[in-house]
Amino acid sequence: MKQIIYILTFLNFGQLCYGQVKSFYVPTYGNGDTTLWFKWQQEKFEKAGLKNLTQTTDTLHFRFSSEIQAIDIWTTNFLTFSGTLMNFTTNYDPDAHKRKKQKEDKFFSDSKTLDTSTARQVYELFMEKSIFEIPPQDSINNWTDGNDGITYFIEYSTNNKYSFKDYWTPSIFKDKVYEAKRLTELTEKLEILLNLRQSFGQFINLLPYGAYRAGGISIITTSKRKRK
Repeated sequence: MKQIIYILTFLNFGQLCYGQVKSFYVPTYGNGDTTLWFKWQQEKFEKAGLKNLTQTTDTLHFRFSSEIQAIDIWTTNFLTFSGTLMNFTTNYDPDAHKRKKQKEDKFFSDSKTLDTSTARQVYELFMEKSIFEIPPQDSINNWTDGNDGITYFIEYSTNNKYSFKDYWTPSIFKDKVYEAKRLTELTEKLEILLNLRQSFGQFINLLPYGAYRAGGISIITTSKRKRK
């Protein structure tokens, strides 16, 4: 079972002088180890060249991600917003288990800059649905994990606060869990605003011929033919 750990850490020497701290809200296992989801996502973000939100000093920087995409929105003044849409995947080798020495999967990513108007619209969607106020999934009655589906991750970072929360397949629980309904409505609006499926499909089809992971146990093959 996951638990939640609160960690207080000094941001830098200047803040140390004034006694200011940054609080961290991260899921952990009962033995104190950080949840694997947190580790896996951070590894992907580092490979993709995305900011480490545990360290950012932006007034607000949040990231909404899945296993294949990440939407970043940030601002320093709440007047002008910036954002990116990142697609990422790894190659899939069905014969890897037959080899004595397995190779590490190759990581691929592509980033698209969002214009300021679109970035602000994404921010307003999150505020409209009060997404940052939704408690961790483990704290919500009637919301459980499953073996397949889509897990969404929300990172929220300010000058003095950071949180990481994960939610498994909100659409399954939308008719009986109010928080799941809000997240489902958010993902539907983000799909329309950012053309998320189309964006990922275009990204995949620009990769070399082969098979790639598309989240969970899903596999997708590029339409390009292997060159002779």
